[in-house]
Amino acid sequence: MALRRSPIYPLNLGEQFIRIGGGITPQRVSSIIREADSGYVYQLVDLANEARQKDCHLQALLNTREIAVSSLNWAITPAIPHEGYVPTDRDREVAFFVESALKGADGNGERSRSFTDLLTHLAGGIYFGYAVSEVNYELSDGYVVPSGFTPVSPRRFRFSWGDGELLWWDQFGTPVDGVNLMTRYPDKGFLGFGGVDNVKFRGVVVPGQRIGMLGRMLEMRPRRCKAATQGFVDGRLVYEGVITGMWL
Repeated sequence: MALRRSPIYPLNLGEQFIRIGGGITPQRVSSIIREADSGYVYQLVDLANEARQKDCHLQALLNTREIAVSSLNWAITPAIPHEGYVPTDRDREVAFFVESALKGADGNGERSRSFTDLLTHLAGGIYFGYAVSEVNYELSDGYVVPSGFTPVSPRRFRFSWGDGELLWWDQFGTPVDGVNLMTRYPDKGFLGFGGVDNVKFRGVVVPGQRIGMLGRMLEMRPRRCKAATQGFVDGRLVYEGVITGMWL
């Protein structure tokens, strides 16, 4: 299977003619390392990404491994819950359905890629230490199946100082850490969409653009919760409003 996308994030043309870390000082290197030691690794990731783009030998070694992994033949086989178990026709049917769904998830553009591209991206985690991708879904013949996969840049995460947990992190002016509602409120179950209030649109969003969401909890009740939210595209505020969630 051929690779359709490069796992490397592009540099601006001007940056391509500067040596790796061009203009960087020992003080700057020390600052980047200290920040990474505190859990915020985005600047270290940027430097590593630049090194990969400009060091042909490094790129060749990493890309060889990624191609070797993503080009392997693979198949989904029925689960064997215990020794001596013989898969039933239903087990084989489920395995075939899952395999077909994954192989049929070809993506539909630069932001949604195929399963082969997903394997390439995840294999690149050996360089940064982790790799994350979002799964995009669609409704097909009454089933919710993957339609593609969106690789997430490793610079969009940080590590918890206390336990080393990998956390989603974003920058919109002042860095704001996300909240895992399922972890913070484990007895609440699934949070469904209930409605919106006081919505104001501040800009235009077109198909293909990616919206970053920030939220601040305003109210937590046994049956519902409310949060003040903002949406950003490329650091630009495009909407704000209050979202109501219902515990299901």
